[in-house]
Amino acid sequence: MKSDLSTNGAYELATNWLTHLGIDIPALELRSGHKITQRSFLKNPPNAAEPSAMGRSVVSLPVFDIEWGNKEVGSQTASYPMPLLVVTVFGPTRELIEMHITDDAVVGGAKQPVKDVEKLLAIVDATFLGYNELQKGDLVAGYATNLQPSNPIEKPGLKP
Repeated sequence: MKSDLSTNGAYELATNWLTHLGIDIPALELRSGHKITQRSFLKNPPNAAEPSAMGRSVVSLPVFDIEWGNKEVGSQTASYPMPLLVVTVFGPTRELIEMHITDDAVVGGAKQPVKDVEKLLAIVDATFLGYNELQKGDLVAGYATNLQPSNPIEKPGLKP
């Protein structure tokens, strides 16, 4: 699939979403900066019959990962860096695929950016796909801890 979204466009989408969730992007950038990667795969990977790098090429996928900072995470045998925050964007549809927050300080301490997670996850895919853009926006506002729906009157078919 082709994507008309650039790494800068993916960053802009991610920071807009995070800002709406109440995350202070300028403070996060000042604290840890960011890194953007576009996922890829190796076409014609090597095999026993082809030991050289000839005939192989890297194919970029329309999936972007935007990471902020690093946090040292340890186990009994080793420690390794883990991003404080990761947002993954699918370029062709400009959709948020996933978001991982590994440090509560990113969202202002113990405050979680999403409330009633179980209720949100209980929304059936078919129901969600039937929502229009306003309903999707109100769904985000209804489950984000610091946003209000555009219209507090419940809309048909949208029951958070």
